[in-house]
Amino acid sequence: MLPPDDLDAWLAGAPTRAQRIQFETSEEYREALLEEHRLVELLQALPTVAPRAGFADRVMARVQVPAPAPVRRALPAWATRRTLGIAATLAVSLGGSVWWTAANEALVRGLVGAATSTVTGLWVPAAQAQVAAMAAHPWALRVEQLLGDPARAAAVASALGAAYLGGLLALRRLLAAPQATLAGAGHVAR
Repeated sequence: MLPPDDLDAWLAGAPTRAQRIQFETSEEYREALLEEHRLVELLQALPTVAPRAGFADRVMARVQVPAPAPVRRALPAWATRRTLGIAATLAVSLGGSVWWTAANEALVRGLVGAATSTVTGLWVPAAQAQVAAMAAHPWALRVEQLLGDPARAAAVASALGAAYLGGLLALRRLLAAPQATLAGAGHVAR
């Protein structure tokens, strides 16, 4: 098969020197060029096909243009009645909560104090016991030695951050939106 650029050059009557040498030396190239030239001559000999007069007018007479849809004033999503009602309810609830808290300051202080003493009395000793149990493991001393020096701690934090960012970059395809595939086209739309 003849490259399209070669055929165009021969048909224009301006083949390059390399194309002329190939024509003279290669029987296969010469046969391909002559065959393509015959095909072009046959195509040029075909009668031209043009639509009859008035074709465009007949087609446009059959076209039905639908009436335009009525223009609706588009409100922002937050401006609907339902959304405004929810926002008003939240604002009133928040205002009521602030007012009640200000009116019952002594009660709130008592509740906060009780909650604080409960957390301090129950959860802090449990957390301290867990930390002590972890410190008793053999690997805890190695971690303490590794993170004991601020320079090493910064290096470890940097390495962990770089590993995290590397993982995000490696898995970016999972975080990307899927591309739409055209039905029946067999390829992905771009």
